[in-house]
Amino acid sequence: MFDFPKPISLIKHILKIASKPNSLILDFFAGSGTTGQAVMELNKEDGGNRKYILVQYPEKIENSSDPNLQTIFDITCERIKRSIDMYQYKESGFKVFKLVDSNFKTFDANPDDDISVLEQKMLDIENKVKEDTKVEDLIYELILKHGLLPLNEPIHSKIVEQQKIYFNESKTALFILEPINNEKYYDYDTLIKTIKDFIDQQEMINIFLRDNYFKNDEDKINFSNSIYLLKENRKELKIEIWVI
Repeated sequence: MFDFPKPISLIKHILKIASKPNSLILDFFAGSGTTGQAVMELNKEDGGNRKYILVQYPEKIENSSDPNLQTIFDITCERIKRSIDMYQYKESGFKVFKLVDSNFKTFDANPDDDISVLEQKMLDIENKVKEDTKVEDLIYELILKHGLLPLNEPIHSKIVEQQKIYFNESKTALFILEPINNEKYYDYDTLIKTIKDFIDQQEMINIFLRDNYFKNDEDKINFSNSIYLLKENRKELKIEIWVI
């Protein structure tokens, strides 16, 4: 669908000159995805472990007859999929991120608002997370905001104490962010046990929780005291708690 796509041989030649076997390659104008294919092909040739990030605006394609290829971004993804099959990188895969609005509510105060309007706006953002936000989307926004993990690190999930939790491959981050069903607040003892069971073998961990898991400030204080006791019992344990 491109009249003059960049030749793979040219990109590979540039990579041989300008990269090392473990380099990270960034292409801000990915187009048809030539750079991604060139990286994979060169890795197969010289045993390298180069990785790549491709960025492409979803520019519309005029008169496309394929319903799955309506933007240049679609072409980029399709070529990467086919290249992964061609060069047998199926065990690695790739992730796609799109630029979207934040999953968190913002306090939009206007100087002309009277006190009643401001109070209502404050109540509206008491629950900071927007309704219908997917937990996976929230996790990746938190990872970006806090700079905790590489975006390509796998995120896993499992059920602990009837609660679905999420954690990264190296288990340095724990996300307990699922909306609570049937009950307004999280059971306090269950929350502590969930965390304790997870961190038994850890030395450092960041834990993310929703603010509305707690009924009041007293619950938050009790929770903090319980976490403090966990740390007292294991001096080497480092815990950061983020309540969102």
